[in-house]
Amino acid sequence: MPKRSETLGGYELLTRLAKGGMAEIFIARPLRRHKRAGWVVIKRILPHLAEEESFVRMFAQEAHLAQRVQHPNVVRILHVGHQGGQAYIVMEYIRGLNLGTVLRSACADRQPLPVDVAVEIACQACAGLHAAHELRDEHGTLMDLVHRDVSPDNLLISDDGTVKLLDFGIAKASRSDVATTAHSLKGKFPYMSPEQCEGRPLDRRTDLFSLSVVLFEMLTAQRLFERATELLTLRAIAEEPLPALESVAPHLSPSLREVLYRALARRPEERFADAGGLSNALREAVPSSRTSGLLLGQISGPWARLISEQDAATEESLADVPRTVKGKLQSQQLRPQSWRLRLIQLVSLSLILSAGAWYYLRAAERGASSVAADKPPALPALNFGLPPSFSRKTIDREMAPLAQYLGKQLGRPVEIVVPPTYADLRRQLLDGSIDFADLPPLQLILARAAAPEMAILAESTYEGARNYQGYIVARSDVEIDEIAALGRGVFCFVDKGSTSGYLLPRRFLRSKGFDPARLLKRVHFSGTHPQVMRDVIDGKCDAGAVYSGTLFFARRLGLPAHRLQVKWITGEVPFDGIAASPRVDPATVERIRAALLALDPKRIFGRKTFGTDAYAISGFVEPRKGTYRLVRQMAIDEGLLKPE
Repeated sequence: MPKRSETLGGYELLTRLAKGGMAEIFIARPLRRHKRAGWVVIKRILPHLAEEESFVRMFAQEAHLAQRVQHPNVVRILHVGHQGGQAYIVMEYIRGLNLGTVLRSACADRQPLPVDVAVEIACQACAGLHAAHELRDEHGTLMDLVHRDVSPDNLLISDDGTVKLLDFGIAKASRSDVATTAHSLKGKFPYMSPEQCEGRPLDRRTDLFSLSVVLFEMLTAQRLFERATELLTLRAIAEEPLPALESVAPHLSPSLREVLYRALARRPEERFADAGGLSNALREAVPSSRTSGLLLGQISGPWARLISEQDAATEESLADVPRTVKGKLQSQQLRPQSWRLRLIQLVSLSLILSAGAWYYLRAAERGASSVAADKPPALPALNFGLPPSFSRKTIDREMAPLAQYLGKQLGRPVEIVVPPTYADLRRQLLDGSIDFADLPPLQLILARAAAPEMAILAESTYEGARNYQGYIVARSDVEIDEIAALGRGVFCFVDKGSTSGYLLPRRFLRSKGFDPARLLKRVHFSGTHPQVMRDVIDGKCDAGAVYSGTLFFARRLGLPAHRLQVKWITGEVPFDGIAASPRVDPATVERIRAALLALDPKRIFGRKTFGTDAYAISGFVEPRKGTYRLVRQMAIDEGLLKPE
């Protein structure tokens, strides 16, 4: 246990949650607390490993890599640090339960999880894995990240029913500079893939195999490969045939059994190619996974022992914490009563959406009893995706009023999600990780090409205007009087998925008789529109492409606009469109559409736009046919889209 006043990297270590062979895990809190400061989880390398320079270097590099995976189904890494010979990771604190705890109880009681609940857990885990597997570097190249340790203990279920994948501590990217020790086995033996056991090269399909082992155990309440010794476990994975699902799990549908058999194929090429494919197949086999119709009263019994064990573990973990800290922790919903409530939310996964007579468990401090509830549980949050056009801080500040308005109109929370790249935003919308999104024109066109059934809910507008301009800007002290001069320096783009920050300036150059690839021999991708302007001002780039609103709001964004000059207007494109994931039910889609079209910022927020410093949007209007026709042609010319 940490000493009373032990600190690490600006955090006070409160109590140790666990200790393994590589690291120990603590609940901690920031030393400089303020009203919004919350608890975090710190994972610290054990002292004997901290002395091995190569291990610490690998730990830090791969942790930094995992830190780039930003997805609702992945536990966020907030910071990677090294202090006084101690390497550590700071992660977000998730209120909820570990799937390993639940699964161990299920196996002990021979009580499988409900099919739709188990499939929902697997599908959410697939979404998190897909985000990791699709991680790309600044040039758009796949990093080939593989988790390598997908297991029940690395899946958390938050109190709002969201599955969170954690512990990328042994994740590996094919492009990593630090090599893992040759022939070493990483991961938990019962959940390894055959190729992992044999030390063969790994790709994303090894994670899908491991997740499918977890799904098998949730559906059957039986261990699939675990044997008396590690050697026997590895042999079972590599050689033994799978048990007949028809006999061990006769309650499973033939279509679900078929998905499991394929997912657990010994040869990687016979499995699903990616996590999205596995998730889609599971959803098709069990359509009710998103809207579980189980009554809580029917599934509360088998979990009673787990409730009491969790209570005892919670009290034990707080035993050596100073009384004042313990009181604060318990006020953060770590009380036994809260654990009971969260367990109920875990089992239901917040998926009970139908009206009717619903039941839930309610534990009193002195004795538990089941009572009837006259209203259904709160609905899970909707994820609202936004492009990384600005910094996350700016986006949260500017778009929070819109998210709050939508949440009030829809009767459920709306959470803002900002993927690392524009392309990631499109992919997550299509695979259902994001429910609806603000898509820049290029991403909207590409998304509709991949999913023609995708609904466009509304188009953004600013005081009646539906289009905006793109600029090429340069420093005021740089002489660039002709387009050919752009080739003499470094040119900054925003992102390859940006319309005004990439596609539009390239079309402009072509219209002037220049091949962008030949003219712009040295390019840099800044990531956001304000960062392009900063890079130009700081001299990292000689010129760059941005959208007009960035210059208009430059002073509010802390940028010295007087140091920039607009050299060329690259053209005009429509404002962004709001689109819904094809996986969102039609009723919810229509409610989001109605809420957007009814938005009146002046009446609701007392100003003409819902953003003040970056988002010049005053409302939403019905989408028009042909709005994005020009952008579509631009994408075809750029080779991003095939002509019909």
